[in-house]
Amino acid sequence: MDDCERRAAERRKCYLSARLFLNGKTSSLDAIVRNISLLGARLDADDLSIVPSEFDLLIHGGTAADTKHRARRIWVGSGHMGVAFEAVDALRGQHCALL
Repeated sequence: MDDCERRAAERRKCYLSARLFLNGKTSSLDAIVRNISLLGARLDADDLSIVPSEFDLLIHGGTAADTKHRARRIWVGSGHMGVAFEAVDALRGQHCALL
């Protein structure tokens, strides 16, 4: 079974800048959102070993408004990470311009 079949929501490719806020927003890490859905996203960044299991994520919307999410790490690979958004109900409609 491939990744697409396991996902609860379809993800769309994108290239958006983002910032992960860690440790109570005392530190941050820049990232690129490579794909996104209403439920989560794939992030590319350097040194993902410093990212805790939960963090705040700010996605710069490009032509749409910036969005903030509480995110939970699902998997980590070399230079990329899959995350789930914690408050999915708050997201409905916010990324429609991106999808």
